[in-house]
Amino acid sequence: MDSPQSGAQQRMDMLANGPIAGTLFRLSAPAVAGMVVIAIYNIVDTFFVSLLRDTTAVAATGIVFPIFQLIGAVGLTFGMGAASVISRRLGARDRDGAAQVAATALYSTVGIGLLFSVVGAAFIAPVLRFFGATPSIPSTRRPCTAGSSSVARCSRW
Repeated sequence: MDSPQSGAQQRMDMLANGPIAGTLFRLSAPAVAGMVVIAIYNIVDTFFVSLLRDTTAVAATGIVFPIFQLIGAVGLTFGMGAASVISRRLGARDRDGAAQVAATALYSTVGIGLLFSVVGAAFIAPVLRFFGATPSIPSTRRPCTAGSSSVARCSRW
Protein backbone atom coordinates (compact mmCIF):
# COMPACT_ATOMS: atom_id res chain seq x y z
CA MET A 1 0.00 0.00 0.00
CA ASP A 2 1.26 3.47 -0.84
CA SER A 3 2.08 5.81 2.00
CA PRO A 4 0.87 9.43 1.90
CA GLN A 5 4.47 10.47 1.29
CA SER A 6 4.72 8.37 -1.87
CA GLY A 7 1.41 9.78 -3.18
CA ALA A 8 2.64 13.32 -2.60
CA GLN A 9 5.93 12.46 -4.28
CA GLN A 10 4.06 11.02 -7.28
CA ARG A 11 2.07 14.25 -7.65
CA MET A 12 5.26 16.30 -7.40
CA ASP A 13 6.89 14.16 -10.10
CA MET A 14 3.77 14.47 -12.26
CA LEU A 15 3.88 18.27 -11.94
CA ALA A 16 7.60 18.49 -12.60
CA ASN A 17 8.01 15.92 -15.35
CA GLY A 18 4.59 14.80 -16.60
CA PRO A 19 2.87 15.71 -19.85
CA ILE A 20 1.07 19.04 -19.51
CA ALA A 21 -2.30 17.95 -20.95
CA GLY A 22 -2.59 14.78 -18.87
CA THR A 23 -1.40 16.47 -15.70
CA LEU A 24 -3.81 19.37 -16.18
CA PHE A 25 -6.71 16.98 -16.73
CA ARG A 26 -5.89 14.77 -13.73
CA LEU A 27 -5.44 17.68 -11.35
CA SER A 28 -8.40 19.77 -12.55
CA ALA A 29 -10.94 16.93 -12.71
CA PRO A 30 -11.92 17.18 -9.01
CA ALA A 31 -12.60 20.92 -9.32
CA VAL A 32 -14.70 20.40 -12.43
CA ALA A 33 -16.63 17.61 -10.69
CA GLY A 34 -17.29 19.94 -7.76
CA MET A 35 -18.70 22.63 -10.05
CA VAL A 36 -20.95 20.08 -11.77
CA VAL A 37 -22.26 18.90 -8.39
CA ILE A 38 -23.06 22.48 -7.37
CA ALA A 39 -24.89 23.11 -10.66
CA ILE A 40 -26.90 19.89 -10.29
CA TYR A 41 -27.70 20.79 -6.67
CA ASN A 42 -29.13 24.15 -7.74
CA ILE A 43 -31.27 22.56 -10.45
CA VAL A 44 -32.58 19.83 -8.14
CA ASP A 45 -33.19 22.35 -5.35
CA THR A 46 -35.29 24.54 -7.63
CA PHE A 47 -37.18 21.50 -8.90
CA PHE A 48 -38.13 20.26 -5.44
CA VAL A 49 -39.04 23.73 -4.24
CA SER A 50 -41.27 24.09 -7.31
CA LEU A 51 -43.20 21.01 -6.15
CA LEU A 52 -44.51 23.16 -3.30
CA ARG A 53 -46.59 25.01 -5.91
CA ASP A 54 -45.58 28.29 -4.32
CA THR A 55 -44.08 30.90 -6.61
CA THR A 56 -42.57 32.85 -3.72
CA ALA A 57 -40.59 29.79 -2.63
CA VAL A 58 -39.17 29.40 -6.14
CA ALA A 59 -38.42 33.12 -6.21
CA ALA A 60 -36.59 32.77 -2.89
CA THR A 61 -34.23 30.22 -4.42
CA GLY A 62 -33.50 32.72 -7.18
CA ILE A 63 -32.83 35.50 -4.68
CA VAL A 64 -30.49 33.37 -2.59
CA PHE A 65 -28.50 32.00 -5.55
CA PRO A 66 -26.27 35.10 -6.01
CA ILE A 67 -25.61 35.17 -2.26
CA PHE A 68 -24.28 31.62 -2.45
CA GLN A 69 -22.22 32.57 -5.49
CA LEU A 70 -20.61 35.48 -3.62
CA ILE A 71 -19.82 33.26 -0.64
CA GLY A 72 -18.34 30.67 -3.00
CA ALA A 73 -16.28 33.36 -4.72
CA VAL A 74 -14.73 34.36 -1.41
CA GLY A 75 -13.86 30.72 -0.74
CA LEU A 76 -12.37 30.38 -4.21
CA THR A 77 -10.31 33.51 -3.64
CA PHE A 78 -8.66 31.93 -0.62
CA GLY A 79 -8.24 28.62 -2.43
CA MET A 80 -6.72 30.05 -5.59
CA GLY A 81 -4.45 32.43 -3.73
CA ALA A 82 -3.26 29.64 -1.47
CA ALA A 83 -2.75 27.32 -4.44
CA SER A 84 -0.50 29.88 -6.10
CA VAL A 85 1.63 30.40 -3.01
CA ILE A 86 1.70 26.68 -2.20
CA SER A 87 2.86 25.79 -5.71
CA ARG A 88 5.67 28.34 -5.50
CA ARG A 89 6.70 27.01 -2.09
CA LEU A 90 6.64 23.43 -3.34
CA GLY A 91 8.65 24.48 -6.39
CA ALA A 92 11.26 25.87 -4.00
CA ARG A 93 11.12 22.53 -2.10
CA ASP A 94 9.74 24.30 0.99
CA ARG A 95 7.18 21.72 2.14
CA ASP A 96 6.84 23.23 5.62
CA GLY A 97 6.09 26.65 4.16
CA ALA A 98 3.51 25.12 1.82
CA ALA A 99 1.85 23.32 4.73
CA GLN A 100 1.76 26.57 6.71
CA VAL A 101 0.10 28.42 3.82
CA ALA A 102 -2.47 25.63 3.45
CA ALA A 103 -3.30 25.75 7.16
CA THR A 104 -3.56 29.54 7.11
CA ALA A 105 -5.92 29.42 4.12
CA LEU A 106 -8.07 26.76 5.78
CA TYR A 107 -8.39 28.60 9.09
CA SER A 108 -8.95 31.92 7.35
CA THR A 109 -11.76 30.42 5.28
CA VAL A 110 -13.37 28.94 8.39
CA GLY A 111 -13.13 32.33 10.12
CA ILE A 112 -14.65 34.19 7.17
CA GLY A 113 -17.40 31.56 6.99
CA LEU A 114 -18.25 32.12 10.64
CA LEU A 115 -18.24 35.88 10.05
CA PHE A 116 -20.64 35.44 7.11
CA SER A 117 -22.86 33.30 9.34
CA VAL A 118 -23.08 35.88 12.10
CA VAL A 119 -23.56 38.83 9.75
CA GLY A 120 -26.07 36.86 7.68
CA ALA A 121 -28.09 35.92 10.75
CA ALA A 122 -28.10 39.48 12.07
CA PHE A 123 -28.87 41.27 8.80
CA ILE A 124 -30.78 38.73 6.73
CA ALA A 125 -33.73 41.01 5.88
CA PRO A 126 -31.64 43.91 4.51
CA VAL A 127 -29.39 41.50 2.60
CA LEU A 128 -32.39 39.81 0.97
CA ARG A 129 -33.88 43.20 0.11
CA PHE A 130 -30.57 44.26 -1.45
CA PHE A 131 -30.65 41.20 -3.69
CA GLY A 132 -34.17 42.01 -4.86
CA ALA A 133 -36.48 40.17 -2.48
CA THR A 134 -40.00 41.51 -2.17
CA PRO A 135 -41.80 41.46 1.18
CA SER A 136 -43.76 38.37 0.10
CA ILE A 137 -40.64 36.22 -0.18
CA PRO A 138 -39.44 36.25 3.43
CA SER A 139 -42.96 36.34 4.79
CA THR A 140 -43.47 32.76 3.68
CA ARG A 141 -41.43 31.73 6.75
CA ARG A 142 -39.77 28.94 4.80
CA PRO A 143 -36.03 28.54 5.00
CA CYS A 144 -34.68 30.82 2.33
CA THR A 145 -31.00 30.79 3.09
CA ALA A 146 -28.91 27.86 4.26
CA GLY A 147 -25.72 26.05 3.47
CA SER A 148 -22.67 28.27 3.23
CA SER A 149 -24.09 31.07 5.35
CA SER A 150 -25.53 28.66 7.96
CA VAL A 151 -28.65 30.81 8.18
CA ALA A 152 -31.89 28.88 7.93
CA ARG A 153 -34.54 31.45 8.55
CA CYS A 154 -36.31 34.36 6.93
CA SER A 155 -37.39 37.28 9.00
CA ARG A 156 -40.27 39.60 8.36
CA TRP A 157 -39.51 43.17 7.53
